[in-house]
Amino acid sequence: MTPTAAAYRRRCPELGGTHPWTLVELSCPISGEVVSGIVVSADPIPGGWDLTQCFDIYTGEDLDVGAFRSIDPMRYDVRQIGTVPGRDAVSAHSAAVPLLNLVAVATADWSAQPDIGARTVSPGGVSSSQDFPEAFVCIHEGDDERYGLVTKGFTDGHGGWNFELPVEVFVSTGDIISVVPGGDTWIELIHDVEPDGLARRG
Repeated sequence: MTPTAAAYRRRCPELGGTHPWTLVELSCPISGEVVSGIVVSADPIPGGWDLTQCFDIYTGEDLDVGAFRSIDPMRYDVRQIGTVPGRDAVSAHSAAVPLLNLVAVATADWSAQPDIGARTVSPGGVSSSQDFPEAFVCIHEGDDERYGLVTKGFTDGHGGWNFELPVEVFVSTGDIISVVPGGDTWIELIHDVEPDGLARRG
Protein backbone atom coordinates (compact mmCIF):
# COMPACT_ATOMS: atom_id res chain seq x y z
CA MET A 1 0.00 0.00 0.00
CA THR A 2 1.32 3.42 -0.90
CA PRO A 3 1.91 6.07 1.80
CA THR A 4 -1.00 8.01 0.32
CA ALA A 5 -3.30 5.04 0.72
CA ALA A 6 -2.11 4.57 4.30
CA ALA A 7 -2.89 8.23 4.94
CA TYR A 8 -6.45 7.71 3.75
CA ARG A 9 -6.78 4.71 6.06
CA ARG A 10 -5.64 6.87 8.98
CA ARG A 11 -7.99 9.70 8.02
CA CYS A 12 -10.95 7.35 7.61
CA PRO A 13 -10.65 4.58 10.21
CA GLU A 14 -14.15 3.42 9.25
CA LEU A 15 -12.86 2.51 5.78
CA GLY A 16 -12.86 -1.25 5.42
CA GLY A 17 -14.10 -1.54 9.01
CA THR A 18 -17.58 -0.56 10.11
CA HIS A 19 -18.12 0.92 6.65
CA PRO A 20 -17.96 -1.33 3.58
CA TRP A 21 -15.66 -0.69 0.65
CA THR A 22 -17.95 1.11 -1.81
CA LEU A 23 -17.51 0.64 -5.55
CA VAL A 24 -18.74 3.51 -7.71
CA GLU A 25 -19.01 4.47 -11.36
CA LEU A 26 -18.94 8.15 -12.31
CA SER A 27 -19.96 9.70 -15.60
CA CYS A 28 -19.56 13.30 -16.67
CA PRO A 29 -22.53 14.44 -18.81
CA ILE A 30 -20.43 17.19 -20.40
CA SER A 31 -17.17 15.46 -21.34
CA GLY A 32 -18.53 11.91 -21.53
CA GLU A 33 -15.78 10.70 -19.19
CA VAL A 34 -16.60 7.51 -17.30
CA VAL A 35 -14.45 6.38 -14.38
CA SER A 36 -14.83 3.71 -11.72
CA GLY A 37 -13.11 3.21 -8.41
CA ILE A 38 -13.53 2.76 -4.67
CA VAL A 39 -14.46 5.45 -2.18
CA VAL A 40 -11.57 6.22 0.18
CA SER A 41 -12.78 9.41 1.83
CA ALA A 42 -16.28 10.82 2.30
CA ASP A 43 -18.65 12.05 4.99
CA PRO A 44 -19.84 8.97 6.88
CA ILE A 45 -23.50 8.12 7.27
CA PRO A 46 -24.92 5.03 9.02
CA GLY A 47 -23.64 1.98 7.15
CA GLY A 48 -21.93 3.84 4.35
CA TRP A 49 -20.88 7.18 2.88
CA ASP A 50 -22.65 10.35 1.81
CA LEU A 51 -21.99 10.48 -1.93
CA THR A 52 -24.04 13.64 -2.44
CA GLN A 53 -21.12 15.67 -1.05
CA CYS A 54 -17.54 15.86 -2.39
CA PHE A 55 -15.59 12.63 -1.85
CA ASP A 56 -12.33 10.97 -2.90
CA ILE A 57 -11.85 7.75 -4.85
CA TYR A 58 -8.96 5.52 -5.83
CA THR A 59 -9.04 4.57 -9.49
CA GLY A 60 -6.77 2.74 -11.92
CA GLU A 61 -6.93 -0.59 -13.71
CA ASP A 62 -3.44 -1.89 -12.90
CA LEU A 63 -2.50 -3.46 -9.58
CA ASP A 64 0.60 -1.32 -9.15
CA VAL A 65 -0.63 1.86 -10.82
CA GLY A 66 -3.50 4.03 -9.72
CA ALA A 67 -4.50 7.51 -8.68
CA PHE A 68 -6.54 9.25 -6.02
CA ARG A 69 -9.13 11.72 -7.30
CA SER A 70 -11.46 14.19 -5.64
CA ILE A 71 -15.00 13.96 -7.00
CA ASP A 72 -17.59 16.74 -7.06
CA PRO A 73 -21.00 15.03 -7.43
CA MET A 74 -22.33 18.26 -8.97
CA ARG A 75 -20.13 17.50 -12.00
CA TYR A 76 -20.61 13.74 -12.20
CA ASP A 77 -23.51 11.33 -12.20
CA VAL A 78 -22.65 8.95 -9.35
CA ARG A 79 -23.76 5.33 -9.42
CA GLN A 80 -22.98 2.91 -6.61
CA ILE A 81 -22.31 -0.42 -8.27
CA GLY A 82 -21.67 -2.53 -5.20
CA THR A 83 -19.94 -2.94 -1.88
CA VAL A 84 -17.36 -5.28 -0.41
CA PRO A 85 -17.92 -5.95 3.31
CA GLY A 86 -15.33 -4.28 5.52
CA ARG A 87 -14.94 -7.47 7.53
CA ASP A 88 -13.72 -9.33 4.43
CA ALA A 89 -10.20 -10.68 4.86
CA VAL A 90 -9.09 -8.74 1.79
CA SER A 91 -9.43 -5.57 3.88
CA ALA A 92 -6.37 -6.64 5.85
CA HIS A 93 -4.36 -7.38 2.70
CA SER A 94 -1.28 -5.18 2.24
CA ALA A 95 -2.56 -4.31 -1.25
CA ALA A 96 -6.21 -3.92 -0.20
CA VAL A 97 -6.85 -0.63 -2.00
CA PRO A 98 -5.39 -1.66 -5.39
CA LEU A 99 -7.05 -5.10 -5.19
CA LEU A 100 -10.44 -3.62 -4.35
CA ASN A 101 -10.03 -1.15 -7.17
CA LEU A 102 -9.64 -4.09 -9.53
CA VAL A 103 -12.97 -5.39 -8.18
CA ALA A 104 -14.52 -1.98 -8.90
CA VAL A 105 -13.15 -1.83 -12.45
CA ALA A 106 -14.27 -5.38 -13.25
CA THR A 107 -17.73 -4.78 -11.76
CA ALA A 108 -18.21 -1.55 -13.70
CA ASP A 109 -17.12 -3.21 -16.95
CA TRP A 110 -19.47 -6.13 -16.31
CA SER A 111 -22.47 -3.96 -15.41
CA ALA A 112 -22.01 -1.95 -18.61
CA GLN A 113 -22.84 -5.08 -20.65
CA PRO A 114 -26.37 -6.25 -19.72
CA ASP A 115 -26.27 -9.10 -22.25
CA ILE A 116 -23.36 -10.58 -20.31
CA GLY A 117 -25.19 -10.01 -17.04
CA ALA A 118 -27.97 -12.27 -18.23
CA ARG A 119 -25.47 -15.14 -18.32
CA THR A 120 -24.50 -14.83 -14.67
CA VAL A 121 -25.62 -17.63 -12.37
CA SER A 122 -25.22 -18.36 -8.69
CA PRO A 123 -23.09 -21.27 -7.42
CA GLY A 124 -26.33 -23.23 -7.14
CA GLY A 125 -26.70 -23.12 -10.93
CA VAL A 126 -29.72 -20.81 -11.12
CA SER A 127 -29.89 -17.33 -12.59
CA SER A 128 -28.36 -14.82 -10.20
CA SER A 129 -30.51 -12.12 -8.61
CA GLN A 130 -27.38 -10.18 -7.60
CA ASP A 131 -26.57 -6.87 -9.22
CA PHE A 132 -23.12 -8.21 -10.07
CA PRO A 133 -21.02 -11.38 -9.67
CA GLU A 134 -19.47 -11.35 -6.21
CA ALA A 135 -16.70 -13.92 -6.64
CA PHE A 136 -13.51 -12.09 -7.65
CA VAL A 137 -10.58 -14.34 -8.53
CA CYS A 138 -7.03 -14.38 -9.80
CA ILE A 139 -6.32 -16.87 -12.56
CA HIS A 140 -2.75 -18.14 -12.34
CA GLU A 141 -1.32 -19.58 -15.55
CA GLY A 142 2.35 -20.26 -14.94
CA ASP A 143 3.87 -16.85 -14.19
CA ASP A 144 0.91 -14.97 -15.67
CA GLU A 145 -2.01 -13.61 -13.64
CA ARG A 146 -5.44 -12.41 -14.75
CA TYR A 147 -8.23 -11.07 -12.58
CA GLY A 148 -11.95 -11.41 -13.10
CA LEU A 149 -15.45 -12.17 -11.86
CA VAL A 150 -16.84 -15.71 -11.85
CA THR A 151 -20.05 -15.94 -13.89
CA LYS A 152 -20.60 -19.70 -14.10
CA GLY A 153 -19.25 -22.94 -12.71
CA PHE A 154 -19.93 -25.85 -10.38
CA THR A 155 -20.92 -25.65 -6.72
CA ASP A 156 -18.57 -26.78 -3.98
CA GLY A 157 -21.51 -28.11 -1.98
CA HIS A 158 -21.29 -25.28 0.54
CA GLY A 159 -22.80 -22.41 -1.40
CA GLY A 160 -19.63 -21.42 -3.24
CA TRP A 161 -17.76 -22.20 -6.45
CA ASN A 162 -15.62 -25.31 -6.93
CA PHE A 163 -12.33 -24.04 -8.31
CA GLU A 164 -11.03 -27.51 -9.05
CA LEU A 165 -13.56 -27.75 -11.90
CA PRO A 166 -14.01 -25.56 -15.02
CA VAL A 167 -15.46 -22.08 -14.50
CA GLU A 168 -16.34 -19.11 -16.67
CA VAL A 169 -14.72 -15.79 -15.73
CA PHE A 170 -15.41 -12.26 -16.94
CA VAL A 171 -11.99 -10.64 -17.51
CA SER A 172 -10.70 -7.13 -18.20
CA THR A 173 -10.94 -7.48 -22.00
CA GLY A 174 -14.73 -7.63 -21.64
CA ASP A 175 -14.82 -11.31 -22.55
CA ILE A 176 -16.05 -14.32 -20.63
CA ILE A 177 -13.39 -17.02 -20.78
CA SER A 178 -13.48 -20.67 -19.78
CA VAL A 179 -10.80 -21.70 -17.27
CA VAL A 180 -9.93 -25.34 -16.73
CA PRO A 181 -7.78 -25.79 -13.61
CA GLY A 182 -4.90 -28.22 -13.83
CA GLY A 183 -1.18 -28.26 -14.51
CA ASP A 184 0.14 -24.69 -14.23
CA THR A 185 -3.38 -23.24 -14.16
CA TRP A 186 -5.12 -22.63 -10.84
CA ILE A 187 -7.65 -20.19 -9.45
CA GLU A 188 -7.18 -18.08 -6.32
CA LEU A 189 -10.32 -16.74 -4.65
CA ILE A 190 -9.74 -13.16 -3.54
CA HIS A 191 -13.24 -12.17 -2.50
CA ASP A 192 -16.67 -13.73 -2.29
CA VAL A 193 -19.78 -13.45 -0.12
CA GLU A 194 -21.62 -16.29 1.54
CA PRO A 195 -25.37 -16.55 0.87
CA ASP A 196 -26.04 -15.26 4.42
CA GLY A 197 -23.88 -12.21 3.73
CA LEU A 198 -20.72 -13.35 5.52
CA ALA A 199 -17.51 -12.80 3.63
CA ARG A 200 -15.53 -15.83 2.53
CA ARG A 201 -12.05 -16.37 1.19
CA GLY A 202 -10.64 -19.50 -0.36
